[in-house]
Amino acid sequence: GARYPCWEALECGGEVPQSRSGHTCALHKNRYLYIFGGFDGSNCFDDLYVLDLESRLWRRIEAGGDRPSGRASHSAVTDELAGVMYIFGGSGSHFGYTNKRDLCEFCFETECWRLLSNPLEDTPSARYGQSMVAYQEGLYVWGGTHGTNYPTDMHRFDLCSKQWDYVETTGDLPCGRYRHQAMVRGDLMYIVGGSGINRYGDVFTFHFGTNVWRKLVCTGTDLSDGRYAHSAVLRDGYMYLYGGNDGIRHDDLQQLDLETRVWSRVTVHGHCPPGRDFHAAVLRRSSMVIFGGSNGMHRHNDIFEFHMAPKTPPCMLHADLEALLDQAQTDEATQMSCDVFLAADGGESSNGMYCHSHL
Repeated sequence: GARYPCWEALECGGEVPQSRSGHTCALHKNRYLYIFGGFDGSNCFDDLYVLDLESRLWRRIEAGGDRPSGRASHSAVTDELAGVMYIFGGSGSHFGYTNKRDLCEFCFETECWRLLSNPLEDTPSARYGQSMVAYQEGLYVWGGTHGTNYPTDMHRFDLCSKQWDYVETTGDLPCGRYRHQAMVRGDLMYIVGGSGINRYGDVFTFHFGTNVWRKLVCTGTDLSDGRYAHSAVLRDGYMYLYGGNDGIRHDDLQQLDLETRVWSRVTVHGHCPPGRDFHAAVLRRSSMVIFGGSNGMHRHNDIFEFHMAPKTPPCMLHADLEALLDQAQTDEATQMSCDVFLAADGGESSNGMYCHSHL
């Protein structure tokens, strides 16, 4: 059998996206991977694709509404409760001269785009290569670049009021940078790596309750040459970092133990993806799924999955109970096993639902 952790190359069919870098990946329902935008070396894409990770089929989405303009090095965040994906910022193909500050929402069900905000004033300023994470009812944007400088201001978009707020922060403020990675665990945002005046391999936390930055002093595998345009995910007290650039494009997988703060290189079985930067990744249960990116000579449109642990078959209980409930509404034999009838209109009507008291 397979040994873990391991890489798996996913063979996918359907309407496969063109090779690209600087795109975003967002995961919906642990199954559907949405790819937006990116760069092919001369132009930025404004297209949207979805990959069903179970059937392994790609589909190009002909989305309605206010479709965002083509861009790369933007940010994407999934909001499962609202059933939407948010896209912020980025730049057109004339990097640094076509920066964006619009925030758009894509609804998974209706497949429509909607512009949420495009402020005229610099709150936040137009930028690319920034990070954006969701915490409670807000989207937090930090870092990125205007092209030559690297802002360190923090901005929060309130999803209720639909307004941007500047966030006053204290503590060990990280140096400005772009193409770092940001992840959330509990009340903390972690950022790792990035490139600015220098390349960085450091790790910081930001506490949402106190708005305090802290530098994490880490030991172990040397990230002293810095790393940017990598991907990173958090799972079970570990940060996993794949690929990126420190002068060369890497194919390694590093893990940081968040308790001991020790970096180590992960020995991975299976066929490793070729080294790359400006790819994108998501955490899917106990795996990291990566798509695309550049090896310096050409761009990719491949999909790899890094399995941290053996796949556990999904629990079917929820689906089975739902199917039984549906069946009970139409099938008389199934209704015989139901001990509760929920009648509509205070029992005045014969319309209602058959169900079980212990569910």
